[in-house]
Amino acid sequence: MKKILVPVNFSPATENAAYYASAMACKIGGSVELVHVLPLAVQSSLASSLRFPEYEFERLSTVSQTKLSELSINLEHKIRDSCNVQDFKPRIYGNSLLGNVIDEVGKHFDAGKMDLVVMGITKAPSINRIIGGSTVRSAIKNCELPLLLIPESSKFRSFKKVAFASDLDTGDINYIAVLAEIMRPFQADILIMHSKGPREDMRQHDQKIDCFLSHLTNRIDYPNIYFREVISKSVDDGIDYLLTGAQLDMLVMVHKHHNFFHGLFSGSLTKRMADHIQIPFLVFPPSHEKLI
Repeated sequence: MKKILVPVNFSPATENAAYYASAMACKIGGSVELVHVLPLAVQSSLASSLRFPEYEFERLSTVSQTKLSELSINLEHKIRDSCNVQDFKPRIYGNSLLGNVIDEVGKHFDAGKMDLVVMGITKAPSINRIIGGSTVRSAIKNCELPLLLIPESSKFRSFKKVAFASDLDTGDINYIAVLAEIMRPFQADILIMHSKGPREDMRQHDQKIDCFLSHLTNRIDYPNIYFREVISKSVDDGIDYLLTGAQLDMLVMVHKHHNFFHGLFSGSLTKRMADHIQIPFLVFPPSHEKLI
């Protein structure tokens, strides 16, 4: 994943995400594009929305582009000061867009043939808030892009251990292959975590694990992959256990419809999990076509 897209609104959370993406690009040999999306209209109590006049768009666009240039230069200086001399120095640049944040990021992702979107999120209890007034839940629910969510308190450090939460669907192996390529420059451990219910049939379950691991070893040439099973009453309990005890640098999931991870992104379960996800959180889209 060499081309990284970072939506910003110049808040501390999104600027932290921009630095995180830049430091990551420094290690993987990538580039970073910052995008600031200007809304077509603002919400008002007097009407459903008030559209900006054209001259105001021009002024806002100029201000936006100036801020993006300043942020890009700032990030380049920080990267130059923090990276090793031999490290790759990523290209960092910015663009101003007009429209809805999620829609415009998706269009720009496709047009620019980007590989990853990095988004900043604020810490709990307002973790559901994301740039442009959209929500994390909405972004993940409509996820068609690989999203790396960076909590405001997370500072970039070289990855040592990341966890991929799997339901043992062999389709997950495509995503693990992509994750392995991201982690190869860091030589990080990839922990494949599966949450098992206490009443599952042991024989069938063991067969499923054997099948999954057999496909995995045949498909991926990466030495630092490990499997760990957690027995828990629910998926959120299993992931909660993992997050509190495994000293992870990143949690990775595939956002699938109609499986037991789908519940993580809906209702009260999201709110409970949000308090614990204080590490970078990579969410792959249901289809892996855009990852290949």
